[in-house]
Amino acid sequence: MLRVLIILLWISFFNSTIASSQNLEEKVGFTDSTNPYSDSLYSANLSGYEAAVSQNDTNKQIQWLLKIAHFYGSQANYKASYDNLWKGLLIAEQANNLEGISTINLRIGRHYGFYGRKKEALKYFQRSIDAQMTRIKENSQSPSILAENYHNICSFYRDFDDLPMQKQSLDSSKKYIDKERSEILNAMLIMEEAVILTKDKEFTKSKALFKQAYPIINEQLKSYLVLFEFYEAVNLRHLKETKKAESKLKNALRIGYKYNAHLDFIPKIYKELSNIYLQRGEPEKAIEMLNKMANVNFDFFDSRSERNKSLLEIQDEQRKYIEEQEAEIQLIRFEEMENTGKILFFQRALLICGILLLGLFAFYYVKYLTKKYRLEKELAKKKQEMEFEKVQEVIELKNKELATSTLKLIEKDEIVEEFGIVLKSKKWAAEPRFLKNFIRNWDLNRNRNWEEFQTRFTSINSSFYKRLHSSYPNLTASDDKLCALIKLKLSSKEISMLLGLSNESVHTKRSRLRTKLGLDRHVNLTEFIGKF
Repeated sequence: MLRVLIILLWISFFNSTIASSQNLEEKVGFTDSTNPYSDSLYSANLSGYEAAVSQNDTNKQIQWLLKIAHFYGSQANYKASYDNLWKGLLIAEQANNLEGISTINLRIGRHYGFYGRKKEALKYFQRSIDAQMTRIKENSQSPSILAENYHNICSFYRDFDDLPMQKQSLDSSKKYIDKERSEILNAMLIMEEAVILTKDKEFTKSKALFKQAYPIINEQLKSYLVLFEFYEAVNLRHLKETKKAESKLKNALRIGYKYNAHLDFIPKIYKELSNIYLQRGEPEKAIEMLNKMANVNFDFFDSRSERNKSLLEIQDEQRKYIEEQEAEIQLIRFEEMENTGKILFFQRALLICGILLLGLFAFYYVKYLTKKYRLEKELAKKKQEMEFEKVQEVIELKNKELATSTLKLIEKDEIVEEFGIVLKSKKWAAEPRFLKNFIRNWDLNRNRNWEEFQTRFTSINSSFYKRLHSSYPNLTASDDKLCALIKLKLSSKEISMLLGLSNESVHTKRSRLRTKLGLDRHVNLTEFIGKF
């Protein structure tokens, strides 16, 4: 077996050296399967880019350059793809287009991965993720935009056969994906999981996942079947279903050349076909597949090939150009800082002085307003007190007038009462009925006088009864009369004359009133009622 492998490798190397000048399609035997739409698709992409340039639309320029780069990349023409990606990256960075920066850095990272430059690839992947994180933070984008980044990183580690990192990246992508909106990406992740299961020798589970993802890939992303059917064929070979595996690989070759898509997988497909033929004991076919693999490998990936010989040189020139640009920008900034340093100092000094003056002005202005407000408040308070004193004086004056009129009524009552007493004592010759009518009419008149008194008292002391009843709601109408007379500072004798009661009765009423008001003996009733 070792001898067969050595012979196969020697034949592969020999054929790769004598076939380097041949056309790619002639090398692999698919001269009749090229994509008839390639030229028209490229022309359409180029026209779109030129229109975006004429319109000075940087977003569309980036989009068309990405399409052109994808067109070249799908044909494994990585030099042309790389050139267009760098052109788009410069435009995206100048326009601060974070979405474009992320996408292009992701693509550039994949290009480095194709050539085994793992460190550089990871650097660009991280730049892509950083741009996406900024979009999420500044533009409120959904974290689901990170799913595609981690899917690409998963594919990268798959190519490097780094199984732990491949699993970790797949888990990250599955964490962020929005399955409802990203049906195709979800199908790709299912395929990646199937590839991992194949590497873990879980061939039956892997086969089921390939079957699950196939309808969506076949319907919506036909060109991706180049990858899909290659990995499915690897799993089928391990299951010893070599006929199905061979059919899958040949279909992958047909689709790849038909759509000019994922041509970088063509060498892997030939290598897998060689493995299948060796497994079936067909060394001639295995050697043929190795020959084709060697030819395609040289054309796509050898840095000495015409397709890619200047790729690394261009990368170095691009890097050098950017470094020189950044150095010039830093120098200009340093000169500007040096020339404007003093101006900035004076500007800051003026700003600080202005702030201090403004603060001082604000301090004194607030102090002035506070003093003005305090004076106005004191003036309003004094005015209110003066008005209150005037009202109290008026009330006091009217109460005095009312008290005077009340006293006159009392005097009249006293005279009449004495008159009645005299008449009764001397037995004047007047008719008793006449005298009785006179006394009854005088009592009615006295009641009318009391009603007139109460009306005038209420008009002068409008809130007296309201305040009194709010504090003591259980007071009767008789209590109200007594309180009104006490407020006028009438003596018990004067109250007894006005109410037609004896002094003892008035004292009794005052005592009962004190009880209702809840007053102690040391509290002066007249002063207490006078406060209402």
